[in-house]
Amino acid sequence: MPVPALLERDAPLQLLHQQLQALRGGGGRCLLLAGEAGVGKTSLLRAAQAQAPAGLEWLNGLCEPLLSPSPWGPLLDWLEALPPSLGQLIARGRPAQEVMPEALSWLRRRSQPLVLCVDDLQWADGASLDLLRFLGRRIEALPVLLVLAFRDDELGPEHALHGVLAGLPACTRVALQPLSEAAVAQAVRAAGRKPQGVYRLTRGNPFLLHEWLASDPQALPATVREAVLARSRRLTPEARAGLEQLAVSPVPLERELLDALGLRRACDEALGSGLLTEQGPTIGFRHELARQAFEDSLPPGRRQALHARLFEQLAQAPAARRLHHAEGAGLAAELQRLAPLAAAEAARAGDHREAAHLLALALRQQPPEAPRAELLLQLAAQCELFYALEPARRALEQAVALFEQLGQPAALGQAQSRLARTLFLAGELQAGKQLARTAIQGLEALGQPAGLAMAYAVMAQLHLLDASQAAALHWGRRALAQAEAEGDTASQVHALNTVGCAELAVADLPEAWARLQQSLRTALQLGWAEAAARAYTNLLVHQIVHRHHARWPALCDEALAYCAARDFDLYSLRLRLRRAHGWSETGRWAEAQAELEELLGGSQALSGMDRQQAEHLLALLQLRKGGGGRTARAYWNALLDGERRLQPWPWYAPVPVAALEAAWLLGRRDTLLRWAREWLGPSVAAGEPWRSGQIAVWLRRLGALRQLPEIPLAAPCEAELRGDLDAAATAWAAAGNPYEQALSLLGGTPEQVQRALALFERLGAQPAAALARRRLHEAGSLGGLRGRGQATRADPLGLTA
Repeated sequence: MPVPALLERDAPLQLLHQQLQALRGGGGRCLLLAGEAGVGKTSLLRAAQAQAPAGLEWLNGLCEPLLSPSPWGPLLDWLEALPPSLGQLIARGRPAQEVMPEALSWLRRRSQPLVLCVDDLQWADGASLDLLRFLGRRIEALPVLLVLAFRDDELGPEHALHGVLAGLPACTRVALQPLSEAAVAQAVRAAGRKPQGVYRLTRGNPFLLHEWLASDPQALPATVREAVLARSRRLTPEARAGLEQLAVSPVPLERELLDALGLRRACDEALGSGLLTEQGPTIGFRHELARQAFEDSLPPGRRQALHARLFEQLAQAPAARRLHHAEGAGLAAELQRLAPLAAAEAARAGDHREAAHLLALALRQQPPEAPRAELLLQLAAQCELFYALEPARRALEQAVALFEQLGQPAALGQAQSRLARTLFLAGELQAGKQLARTAIQGLEALGQPAGLAMAYAVMAQLHLLDASQAAALHWGRRALAQAEAEGDTASQVHALNTVGCAELAVADLPEAWARLQQSLRTALQLGWAEAAARAYTNLLVHQIVHRHHARWPALCDEALAYCAARDFDLYSLRLRLRRAHGWSETGRWAEAQAELEELLGGSQALSGMDRQQAEHLLALLQLRKGGGGRTARAYWNALLDGERRLQPWPWYAPVPVAALEAAWLLGRRDTLLRWAREWLGPSVAAGEPWRSGQIAVWLRRLGALRQLPEIPLAAPCEAELRGDLDAAATAWAAAGNPYEQALSLLGGTPEQVQRALALFERLGAQPAAALARRRLHEAGSLGGLRGRGQATRADPLGLTA
């Protein structure tokens, strides 16, 4: 006997009803429905759909617990209701960058409200998760209620769903709780039974209660497995055979397939047991818990035979579906063959975590050395895209060892070059450079084989963080020449990016921007997503470095959407890190601090290099605001004293410039002078106009600048160096840097210092504001006096005690 309808669900049902009514008033919403398996999420959604206002379209999608989730799994249930263009993209498993704009366009065109419901989201494929995150962030402008139901007790700390939920705007969250002991007793009494001990057995789980009530009252089951098996024993052997076959498939089986298996009539009979349900042209278990319980009851040999039978019948099915049954049947050769195919399907759809999982599965089948090495290269490429640098490194190290054993020098050199780049991404520059040199020497010895252009390009990238860009330009130009000789467009795209970056480190050159734009444009045209993501990242950071603050926010949004659609955590995290620096530069300090703290405390682990840079940027921001207490001061004192080192330094936020400011805020005049004198020469030699100009300005503020640098300097710095503080402040304001604008005014007249104080106070720069007030007090301005006093002229930055 079934449980009485939706006990203790009035409140969540009413909330759902309110969300549906609000949807008709305009503006989309997102509702999260969480709870343990069997707690009644699906039943609640069915009841809400049954009570939905007339004229409201409702699409249901279900995720399946396959070994490898099919790309766009839950959306396949929507196909009949989708526009043909969108439906074809999903049916063909096209990548997220093609599906997302088409889906968004479809929803924007709708005039009637729509409910998009996805159940068992914890089993969703990565592409579907990315689409839901993409739509969820735009939901307020769409006539859509997005309902996402999932088992919150099955989400480990690394589950991809955490990132999706964190990226959604403010959502309504409903957490379904098990039934109370009183509700369980009510249901049991309504079935004509005694409630003693039932709550302890079921713990208030509606599904377990349902199965208990459906069991033989004379032989009460101790577990859900016993309850399911007790119901199945009432069936004929033929119907039980149908149950057994359905039990090994997490996906409901098509009636045509059941006909081919000779089980159509048996499954029709089993439908009457209440264990099964019809879902359009398919038949499957009513609840996943029941299917799992029945599958677990099968003897291993029987289970394996059933998987093998389905595997044979699914010869034309997608690789991901066949793979599940190949594993269940113990078909190692088929696993080895199918796993890379399923990985390619997942990668095309943008699910790089799933692709890496499947490649690892193929490797566990112990393939021969040559295909094993190729699989390791593929695994490393997928791991890097979602920032799993350590697994990528291990895979490449194994590939290098295998190519050495196989005596394949060309493949060895290319693998060494790829490993060198992975070491660069992990912040191990010297080890990367050494390995890159080894790779180049080996490839050159072969007489310029394919792969040498990329080896040069990687070496150029490894030199981008040098004090001088000479080596990066040398190797980058060699890479471009070699790429042209080889007809290697991929290496050309990589080298154009690097050469453009190296040139922009020295000057704001139109031809350098053109190289970066060409790199991005070609990568996008050819569908080279990783190369495009790198180009986006470098375009963004150079726009920040050259203070093109009106341009980079839109580019950053575009780049983040591009990377999110492809599960590129590596680039998404780095884009966010650069964005935090851009916000700090433009005075959006609260947003910068929130971004940095989220990056440092988030579920996605930063590499050692990126973590260091995030901590560095946050420590400077805290020092500027007067927050962070002893921690921020201790950080900067240790760095100034040489007890803390960043390897490598964040070139886009030069450490010497930040260190000079920190020394000023900490009142360490001698340290400021030492750092400025130490770093002015190398900065000028490198030809960097911003870093050189800012260091020279600090020396001028100390009265210690002996001569002007003989290179072009950034406009605000040139103005301050010639003593025109108003022009310097105007230039900084035009660039969009309010903090530097205030600093340039701090050594001026009382009126200029008053303007600096106002800027510091608006930013929340408490230590600098305090120094400005002290200057005004010493100049007599706070008491109504005007002019610059003797002490003020001698100490324009307030560095004397």
